[in-house]
Amino acid sequence: MIGVLLVRHGETELNTRGLLQGWRDSPLTEKGIQQAQALRDRLAVEPFTHAVTSDLGRAKQTMGILLEGRELVVFETELLRERHYGKLEGTSEMVWRIQRERLRREKGEELIPEEGESRADVQRRTRQFILEMEALKMGDRLLIVGHSHWNRQFLSDLLDVPEENWDLLSSSHTGLTALCRDAVGSPWRCLFLDDTSHLAPPPPEPSKPEEEGGKEG
Repeated sequence: MIGVLLVRHGETELNTRGLLQGWRDSPLTEKGIQQAQALRDRLAVEPFTHAVTSDLGRAKQTMGILLEGRELVVFETELLRERHYGKLEGTSEMVWRIQRERLRREKGEELIPEEGESRADVQRRTRQFILEMEALKMGDRLLIVGHSHWNRQFLSDLLDVPEENWDLLSSSHTGLTALCRDAVGSPWRCLFLDDTSHLAPPPPEPSKPEEEGGKEG
């Protein structure tokens, strides 16, 4: 069976401030590092034949943690970069989302950032990557680290998700999505989407029964 594991990078400094990153970059927070370490431990028994990451620092930092202790060449490519938000990068992500949804509801149009990319621009990159992935036969135990918008566009293209359901393709920090197919040329299937069970807190230790007679004093 041919498989792909798709991951979003860990939490970054700009994420905690609620700012659009796009092609800007910021390092992982301590929490983001811990998220990547938790996923690394979860994937410890998974064999990979290929690893591909966005060339942006937050994705490369995440991939580096995931592959600690492994001898595997990592391919870095700008094809996996997050959507470019142009002049909006570094501004409020909430304001962007409100403006985007308002334009979609009122006029049925897409909000394209000034000097940034449209969804079609990102899709051209995801489709080019899929072509290269197929040509290089990388879709056998392939690990990918990308970004929120890019990952959802990639899944939409690979699984033929209709546009009205596109936003259902969630992408949490270090969320893990598993894809498989039976053979080259056969349809891709999603085994699980955006799984973050590795981030769940450990179960509490069982309490010890009190000794007969209670506590002293």
